[in-house]
Amino acid sequence: RTFQGESLVVSKTLANLEVLLDPRQFRRVNRQYIVNITAVQQIKPHYKGKLLLLLEPLAGEEVIVSQEQAAQMRDWLEL
Repeated sequence: RTFQGESLVVSKTLANLEVLLDPRQFRRVNRQYIVNITAVQQIKPHYKGKLLLLLEPLAGEEVIVSQEQAAQMRDWLEL
């Protein structure tokens, strides 16, 4: 979802999009989501070392960062 509340349909895979985006601004957090750093409002600990991201605008579902990605996510957000 964009900051204007739009959902975009693209013909590229998330892996293809990921290499096109600035890694300082965007991060792939799981198999379904690439997030903009400015959209991350809060991070909460989640089950078994995972993280729950609270985003604005809302994603429409919980965005969970895997245990494997959690340390990289903290580094990216400088926590």
